[in-house]
Parts: sequence; structure tokens; C-alpha cells
Amino acid sequence: GRAENAHLGVIGACKRPHRLHEAEDVLNGRKVDAAAIKAAVAAARAALDPSDDLHASAAYRRSLAGVLLERALLRASAWRRDSRRQH
Repeated sequence: GRAENAHLGVIGACKRPHRLHEAEDVLNGRKVDAAAIKAAVAAARAALDPSDDLHASAAYRRSLAGVLLERALLRASAWRRDSRRQH
């Protein structure tokens, strides 16, 4: 039940697609629980440096990236738990 070889990235938050190495480092080798997800989200938000434009502020983009990452990790960890129950 530990994360192995996690690869995370975002598009649309910065000028180019951005790989979230810092959040990957937080997760890899660790059980994906609430504390790990919280730490990965914090690392991802700290690593992003979006800019403001007419569509969204930098703060909104950083926040949204964290929310979407949290949802994805929760969904992935739930899927993993469910798949182990079926076997």
C-alpha cells in the first residue's frame, strides 16, 4: 500500500506543463493516506509559480491545482483499496 514511481503534473496552471517533482518525492515510498496527501498538495502548491492573467489570478491557479491534485490522489487511493478487496 505505498506509492511507487508516482508521476504528477499539471497543465494550465503555468505557461507550460509543469511536473510536480516535489509532490512526487513526498509520496514515493509512503502510504497514501490523509497526511501524505496533505503534504503532497502543500509541496505542489509551493512548487507552482503561476502568473495572473485575465482568466484567473495566480493564487486561484495555485489553489485549484492543489484541490485537483487532492481529489486525484483520494480517488486513486480509493481505487487501489477497492481493487485489493476484489482479489
